Amino acid sequence: MGYRLTTENLNDLLKEWKKEYLIYAPKRLKDKGAFSDTDRIRYGEVETAEEIVFDFKSDYSFKEVLLPISQTLFFFTEENIKEAEAPKKGAIIFLRSCDLHAVKRLDEMY
Repeated sequence: MGYRLTTENLNDLLKEWKKEYLIYAPKRLKDKGAFSDTDRIRYGEVETAEEIVFDFKSDYSFKEVLLPISQTLFFFTEENIKEAEAPKKGAIIFLRSCDLHAVKRLDEMY
């Protein structure tokens, strides 16, 4: 069983999800490529369905969203140690099929 949405309905759904979640998907970063006048496809936060790019391979892995390169865990002062606050919103990540299989492999390892 599946669902079929129009672009307008998907945009309405994304707008509703934005209230509680951060939404990530592969998106085109205009003129941010390695060469002049080239685009880069990278996972990032999206607002509308038109931003999502599934017909080109992304330049970076989805793991940038799942496992940040750097993250503050603790704050140290002379007298105290304070744990950093957790994100207040959950996340929804639109993955390609091959990336979803990679997540399953990572789950087996962890």
